[in-house]
Amino acid sequence: MVNLSINSIQAINEIWLRGENTPESKKEVSFKAYKIDSSILRIDFSDTGSGITKEMLEQLFLDFVTTKGSAEGTGLGLSISRRNIQKHNGKIWAESEGKNKGATFHIELPIANDLTEEEKQRAEAERGGQGKKDMFIQDFPK
Repeated sequence: MVNLSINSIQAINEIWLRGENTPESKKEVSFKAYKIDSSILRIDFSDTGSGITKEMLEQLFLDFVTTKGSAEGTGLGLSISRRNIQKHNGKIWAESEGKNKGATFHIELPIANDLTEEEKQRAEAERGGQGKKDMFIQDFPK
């Protein structure tokens, strides 16, 4: 989630630094988590950043693939994220309508339904007992 957050912030800033923003341009990052069914949790992570071309969508999760300069990234963040998600029997993919259209990353992970009651209580305590949360971050230009 940290890697996706950093990528989103950089993609949003890229539009503004290039001067391609418009009066309608927004700086938004949103995060939503919900159950697909009793066995799958989906996390949707969206931004209003610089977007992703179709060609790049096909290569995005490969090692050393980056759209950033060498001082900004190594091209390993998304490939490492994908490997970590796959280790948990999950999957990740991205969607974008293209340049300056933002992007959405989808993560699906299996829900652990075979936890003991003690494990469930410990997980609830670690979560703070608050239940489901949505996060929405917005920065208005001056």
